[in-house]
Amino acid sequence: MPPVPSQPASSGNSSSEPYDVGYGKPPKATQFKPGRSGNPKGRPKEARSMKAIALREFTQLVEIRDGDGTRKITKREALIKSLMVKALKGDLNAIKALIAIAGENTEPEFDSVHEQVLSPADQAQLRHLLGDAALDMSIGPQSRKRKD
Repeated sequence: MPPVPSQPASSGNSSSEPYDVGYGKPPKATQFKPGRSGNPKGRPKEARSMKAIALREFTQLVEIRDGDGTRKITKREALIKSLMVKALKGDLNAIKALIAIAGENTEPEFDSVHEQVLSPADQAQLRHLLGDAALDMSIGPQSRKRKD
């Protein structure tokens, strides 16, 4: 591709008029040209962190054979499936990795509000506000033990 000849910048003044070069008035030849960046190479891109690279890779889709056909899942899901297969075959390292990923508590977490036991003062206040029927409602593990 042949080089594009540079055109002199025009600032509305004709080239026959005198132009004073000085502070804030650079020579016409070195002024920024219209439509061109003052920093053509631009700022260098920031290096990606290992975490960002790994997260991007985890979200990419891969095709796996499943049953009769194929389906697409993320690489993260494929990694978990692979670890699960190895763990089921008895690979201790895979078992440790799965436990670390899932956490020690694999049971579903319950809202702590439902498991909270009311203090005797709170129970008295609730009884005062709602009457004796309020204590018949299920308000935690201790209230399930009814005195008959």
